[in-house]
Amino acid sequence: MKLAVVTPRYGREVAGGAETAARLLATRLATRPGFTVTALTTCALDATTWDDDYPSGATELDGVQVHRVPV
Repeated sequence: MKLAVVTPRYGREVAGGAETAARLLATRLATRPGFTVTALTTCALDATTWDDDYPSGATELDGVQVHRVPV
């Protein structure tokens, strides 16, 4: 099964209830056999400045493919 999680910010360093819940859900589902999980997000770390702190493009974090786009 393929799943996509869409959240404005994604990462271990991101402070936020919804963002943390989305990351934990994605990470947990990615451990299930037959599951492919992708996170679609921005390059922002801080919801105050919305600066592009992460590089754009695709990376992997805890078994989840993360696709980042600039703000």
